[in-house]
Amino acid sequence: MTAKDLNWWHLVQHSIGHAMNDSYQLPPEHRAYVSAEGIVRRRFTDDVSKFDSDQHYMLVKEQVLAYLIPLMESYRHIRPTLLFESHRSFIQVLNLELSVIFQVMNLL
Repeated sequence: MTAKDLNWWHLVQHSIGHAMNDSYQLPPEHRAYVSAEGIVRRRFTDDVSKFDSDQHYMLVKEQVLAYLIPLMESYRHIRPTLLFESHRSFIQVLNLELSVIFQVMNLL
């Protein structure tokens, strides 16, 4: 998949994954000094062109902030298990590349 093939959903998913990773890579005792909102805002895509409109971009961004920040703050004290795996395979008969990405977080 190339950058031109990405839609707004892919960009949001990518932003959320990186924000969560940035936060949970910090030791729990350091997270109190780092703003979850700052991490999410910094990692959120700035490619407005992939969204239906400027208003759609702002609506999605505000919804992500509204749901993700409380989640990140409520689990600030733990060190979750994080897994990111990406697999690709080219199917020559179909002249098609398949890819799958697994993003897993265990909060227990």
